[in-house]
Amino acid sequence: MDHPRAGLKYVAAKDLDGSTIDFDQLDVVGSDGEKLGKVDGFVVDVDDDLRPYYVVVNAGGWFTSKYFLLAIGQVTCNTPGRTLVADLSRDRIAHYPGFDRDEFNRISDDELGQLDRTMITICSPAEPASASAMFHTPGWWDPVGRRRDEPSRFGTDSSDPVA
Repeated sequence: MDHPRAGLKYVAAKDLDGSTIDFDQLDVVGSDGEKLGKVDGFVVDVDDDLRPYYVVVNAGGWFTSKYFLLAIGQVTCNTPGRTLVADLSRDRIAHYPGFDRDEFNRISDDELGQLDRTMITICSPAEPASASAMFHTPGWWDPVGRRRDEPSRFGTDSSDPVA
């Protein structure tokens, strides 16, 4: 897979306070229009200018786990409607594996790769999506409203607000 494991970190949406979009508790809906939950945070690569890999969605009780991941390439931003829209239906996402924020930093490269393969297979069982399409950085992603040459405040220092 296309993951630089060492740099991937969970960042709470509320900590992206410089973003041009207020992601904290932003609604997430499926392609069928059904509510999937609210944005809880993102899994980003702190070593690659906060490149996003996943949206962490708080399912609010309908899902088998409290949280699940959406690959960033599966999501579009509907700013006027204040929602993120997944290109999958709620029925399809119901087959996704759950996500535990507290366990994320302890999962292995192999486990992360298996998670990706499972999600890719569920997304397009007849024709699996490519990893590059699943994890392509969308144009709406602006996590801290800064220029690319400015240092990130979400580095690996223990004082940073990365959970």
